[in-house]
Amino acid sequence: MNTFFGLEIGKRALQTNQLSLDVTGQNISNANTPGYSRQVANDVATDPYAVPSAFAPVGALQIGTGVTAESITRIHTDYLDSQYRSSNAVMNYWQQRDSLFSSVQGVLNEPSANGLQNSMDQFFNSLQELSKQPTDASVRSVVVEQAQTMGVQFGQLMNQFETVGSNIGEQTTGAFSEINSITSQIAGLDGQIANAQNTNMQPNDLLDKRDLLVDQLSNIADVQVNNTGGTYTVTLAGQAVVNGNASTNITSATPQTGSLKALQDMNVYVGQMEQNLNGLMTTVSTQVNTVHQKGYGLDGSTGNTFFTTGADSAGNVTLSVDPLLISNPTKIAAATSQGQAGDGSNALAMATLQHQTTMDSNSATFDQHYSAMIASIGVDASGAHSELQTQQALTNQVNDARQSVSGVNLDEEASNMIKFQQSYAAAARFVTTLQTVMDTLLKM
Repeated sequence: MNTFFGLEIGKRALQTNQLSLDVTGQNISNANTPGYSRQVANDVATDPYAVPSAFAPVGALQIGTGVTAESITRIHTDYLDSQYRSSNAVMNYWQQRDSLFSSVQGVLNEPSANGLQNSMDQFFNSLQELSKQPTDASVRSVVVEQAQTMGVQFGQLMNQFETVGSNIGEQTTGAFSEINSITSQIAGLDGQIANAQNTNMQPNDLLDKRDLLVDQLSNIADVQVNNTGGTYTVTLAGQAVVNGNASTNITSATPQTGSLKALQDMNVYVGQMEQNLNGLMTTVSTQVNTVHQKGYGLDGSTGNTFFTTGADSAGNVTLSVDPLLISNPTKIAAATSQGQAGDGSNALAMATLQHQTTMDSNSATFDQHYSAMIASIGVDASGAHSELQTQQALTNQVNDARQSVSGVNLDEEASNMIKFQQSYAAAARFVTTLQTVMDTLLKM
């Protein structure tokens, strides 16, 4: 044994502390990188050197040979990952619902001077006015105009609901495309990770990327991960979508939560709102036509319909004023008896339809049915927003716990940097001291 032995120990100390400084620098530089897990260099003492002795068996006297970095690992816990993904999926469910409710409320735009409620009020008010002035041509023209405005308002709402439904459909299709893209990337990374681990490498960055992709998958639906020897089996909404380096594309799923579940639920919800609105429009048309056909116009005509209904390209019912009334408002049947020019009783009968219980199995008026629809949407939207706020707080709490384990603490890294710097300086001083010893020895 000679002085060169000490130099080797010093060299190993310098190299190991330099590596620890490099790892610290890596942590600091990625402190804000999404999905990054803090890394540590695992230092171990190198195998000791056994010194033969005349007074002890071979190997009884052992001298340390220094230090080496056995591996660089990331600080990570599967349990907190699972907790975060479960909470994150629920949060994204409410986030998607909250966003779509904003779209639904934007369609109805109530209360508003341009809303359907006001249009219905104006139409029935014009009939009330006609009952007072059945011979006034301008009043009859106003009735036609208000009826047309109400019909247009119904049509616009139906079209806007259809647009919301179409957007939900497009987002749903996009969600499946995103799922298939993410699972393909996970499978590709899984293959690279397996290859690296088979050559005794620790692919920390690849592991982080894979976990980040699983996190993104949990935005869309409920996800479970089974980690077997570093190989992932990923299940989404009960379907196996990743098995090692192989992925399976899916086009349908029944998730329990996540943004995809919200899209599916809201698609049903919007469809129900369309049905409610369609039912209101149809009932208004039917009830007004029934009364109108029994009355008489100024020209003595009777049996004419007030509204005509059709269907647009999406199959939604449209409401229009009968062309005969548009071209000749005198045919509006304001009277209940023929030849009674000043009779406006039939117009009054049509006006009072607004306050008759003809909706919801004869338990609600037009206004009550529509108001209940608006109130229901408001309550559901408020509930979704409240649930979102609660779930955001819970998810943030879980993520904070996760980051406390695997995230980068800059204060801690700064402390480590000083520690490794001082260790490096001490190792360098040790080498310098040995060099001085060698110089002294050589001068002897």
